[in-house]
Amino acid sequence: MALSTTAACADDNPYIGVIESSGLLGEYKTFASAYDDFAPSNDELAQMHKLKGKSLLVLFGTWCHDSEREVPRLLKLLALSKVELAKLELVAVDYNKKMIRAWPRNLRLNTPPPLSSSMATPN
Repeated sequence: MALSTTAACADDNPYIGVIESSGLLGEYKTFASAYDDFAPSNDELAQMHKLKGKSLLVLFGTWCHDSEREVPRLLKLLALSKVELAKLELVAVDYNKKMIRAWPRNLRLNTPPPLSSSMATPN
């Protein structure tokens, strides 16, 4: 398991920092259960190929119910579709949606947007 050396993790505190998908699924049972329980459709798997060659930066909270549901789904879709990404980076934030370091300036984010079905599927 590869956890970031800059990350803070304690029983009463959220994980903060970069984390590998194997570490996330290995250390957080709710994420692992959601991963195991998710059965994507063929259409969902086919849609993942639109991400080929793209870099994904996933901002989430280990404490967040939406993240507990959506991040494992994304990871399973990536694994089963075998889409080749340029890069996948998972970055966990604290309760105030802040990281140890400032948000990447080129993203111009103050807080991470929530992931929703309307954001995942453009109209």
